[in-house]
Amino acid sequence: MLSYAAQMSLRKSGNVDSAYVIKNITCTTPTRASKYKKSYKDSKNKIKVISNDEALSLLIEAQLTKHQYNLVRTQAKKHGCNIYPAYHLLRYAKNECYPDKSCLQITESCAEVKLQALLDITTQRILKSQGQGSIIDSVSDEYFEKLYLISKWGCDGSSQQSEYKQVFNSECDSDSSIFFTSVVPLQLVSGDIDGPNKIILWQNPRPSSPRYCRPIKIQFIHETVDITLQEKLCIENQIEKLQPSIFHFNDTEIMVKHILMFTMIDGKVCNSVTSTKSAMKCYICGSTSTAFNKIEKMIDIKTNDLNLKFGLSILHAWIRFFECLLHLSYKIGIKKWQARGDEEKRKVLENKKRIQEDFKSKLGLLVPKCGYGTSNDGNTARRFFENTEMSSSITGVDIEIINRFKIVLLTISSGYKIDLKKFNNYCILTAQKFVDKYPWYNMPTSVHKILIHGTQIIEALSILPIGQFSEESQEARNKDIKKYREGFSRKCSRIKNLEDVFNRLIVISWGVKMFDKYSPNKFALSMSEIAHELSTLRKGEGVD
Repeated sequence: MLSYAAQMSLRKSGNVDSAYVIKNITCTTPTRASKYKKSYKDSKNKIKVISNDEALSLLIEAQLTKHQYNLVRTQAKKHGCNIYPAYHLLRYAKNECYPDKSCLQITESCAEVKLQALLDITTQRILKSQGQGSIIDSVSDEYFEKLYLISKWGCDGSSQQSEYKQVFNSECDSDSSIFFTSVVPLQLVSGDIDGPNKIILWQNPRPSSPRYCRPIKIQFIHETVDITLQEKLCIENQIEKLQPSIFHFNDTEIMVKHILMFTMIDGKVCNSVTSTKSAMKCYICGSTSTAFNKIEKMIDIKTNDLNLKFGLSILHAWIRFFECLLHLSYKIGIKKWQARGDEEKRKVLENKKRIQEDFKSKLGLLVPKCGYGTSNDGNTARRFFENTEMSSSITGVDIEIINRFKIVLLTISSGYKIDLKKFNNYCILTAQKFVDKYPWYNMPTSVHKILIHGTQIIEALSILPIGQFSEESQEARNKDIKKYREGFSRKCSRIKNLEDVFNRLIVISWGVKMFDKYSPNKFALSMSEIAHELSTLRKGEGVD
């Protein structure tokens, strides 16, 4: 009765909404009053607006265009959720990711940034990603004198790019092919690089992902031996002139030196930089494919130690091991390295066709036909080795050989330290089993390089686990460049188009943290752990 009287009194005075509220909290469910109270408290709390960096992370991770971002922001405002900053504020956040504009050079056919400027801004972003002042407050000044940023770099060509209907100033230029040079930071360490006093301040959580693959140069040019050698010489000249990156935080000077490893390359680039003219010749020992099956001789053969630091080309290793077994299976019916005569060629073609059809029907794999200008990819190779029993039944190759190849590939791709003695014994035994089982098939160059020289290469690059030197991050960037040219760049001129693509590659490669499932801090020591280890080192105690 009191509730009804209050409602009528409020209605008489014109407060219809107040009367409705009283009716709801007294004449409905017993919890309605609590819900009203909670909603009222929540409405008093101000909605937190996300920062410019967080909004930029959303824009990049969701691959939103300017129009899409503004549409999402407008709809959020209409529903009382004004949490997204204006788009022009994101431009300021983008500018903080770019190196100095004076270090950028962009033409119709080339976009380039000086290596020094790119490494400076990369180091700065890494330090900021650890949290403001956290590293500085936990590490003493003496250890800032021995900071090193270890990175890998490389170059690679890619064809079948989109050709735009715009005229080049030079008739020789074409945008059907690109030649891409990039660098990937791997570790920020303090102390000895590969000694017991090494302390990891930051670790790239995805060394084989394009997430941290930073562009140095994009050229619209076809990959040739001369272009590769010219680019390698250009970058090495810049590396020789590199100065430490110096920053000042809270009156503390931080100096970071740079170590770059030329490992993001494939076999074609390796042959170009070592002046190896034949793909059937090993650029490490100089042997040809006709001698690869003589395992005992290959073990003791003299190698060129300078060529060991080019890495293992891990992504291409999966493809080459897969193609080795695939081509072996084509000729397993004639048991000859080369088919001669019409009858032998017919048998090889029939077996090849059957194997390709079985892969498509049983595993859904489209194995490309040889001689048609196509190649296999890493995902096809991984599916092949993932289903070893099915792959063995389709190809007729011994399942033990497939499994041993798989273990070798998984080991070098793992990103962990490898027991070199055990790995070497396993690789040599695998090579011997392969030759004993198929003595008529000459071992391919890539398989020979890993099984015979793999241990030497890993030892030469002992500064980090060999799996972190993969070229996969750079290979993945080729399709990104094509996509960004089409959907995230201006088409009014070739210069603007290339500038937008290059800038987006820089922004997207600084390691967006907000939506990164594997935050860099998860893979580095916490500041308290670092401080504990440093105090232990000061006491003269050893740290494993």
